[in-house]
Amino acid sequence: MHWLLVILGFAIVVVAIVGFVNSRRMLSRYLWHLEKTCHQLEEQFHQRRNLLPSLIALGAGVPAVEHECLETLDNAAELVVRSKGFEERLIAENRLSSALHHLRSRLESDRAGLSADLAALIDELDDRESGIMIAGDLYNRQRQDFIACLRTVPYRWLGSLGGYRPPHAVEIRLSTTPNRVKPSRRT
Repeated sequence: MHWLLVILGFAIVVVAIVGFVNSRRMLSRYLWHLEKTCHQLEEQFHQRRNLLPSLIALGAGVPAVEHECLETLDNAAELVVRSKGFEERLIAENRLSSALHHLRSRLESDRAGLSADLAALIDELDDRESGIMIAGDLYNRQRQDFIACLRTVPYRWLGSLGGYRPPHAVEIRLSTTPNRVKPSRRT
């Protein structure tokens, strides 16, 4: 009878250890996916920032664009570069989006008079903005999945013991609403 209690106790310990390891692995997997989508979002932001020097140079030749507008855009880009941490970078990226929106509205007022290079650059900016929107949505979904996992009973305890904290939500204000509507076919 004594051996039966020892075996039962050993089985309970083994099940607890396996459960702990699997729960930790599951939380690590959620965090890995979250970091991966965060990296994709930051890569989209980086690709958009790479367009800015050309946009500023080409925008300087357009009469409808004031010097202040280009300077605001340049200052916003500098703020993004100097930002530290993901949340601070998001705030700076949203300021950059506002500056891009202002410049975009100036350029759109004379769309027919724009050079082919500047029009192509604006189209590429639309592509970057689409990528940012998709990556931001994916990040927010991964974040919601992680939070839902942390709310369940075994993960809540493990999360509090391991110091897991849900990250902040991403709020992205884009400079444009990318219009990637395919023309409809008439039959």
